[in-house]
Amino acid sequence: MFRIKVSEFALLDFEEAYYWYEEQRKGLGDDLGLCFDEGLEIISRHPYFEEREKEIRILNIRRFPYQIIYRITGEMIEVVAFFHGHRNPRVWQTRIE
Repeated sequence: MFRIKVSEFALLDFEEAYYWYEEQRKGLGDDLGLCFDEGLEIISRHPYFEEREKEIRILNIRRFPYQIIYRITGEMIEVVAFFHGHRNPRVWQTRIE
């Protein structure tokens, strides 16, 4: 099983989404957190999802329109972004350059 490192940017992405969903309905942010954790668990067990570009891989989480964007370096999975699927991908792409 791979070790996972979540970048500061990805944590900030998650926090922003968490608080937005909590404002919409109490407890919905917690549901997002459960889906995020589930996605990380899936990635740690089966990390070789479709490679997109520059060794970047993307997992769509369940129930929410968010993606976990990551890359594999050795035995480490680095999560570079937690990103809404309809946002401009150039924002997270600048993080990997």
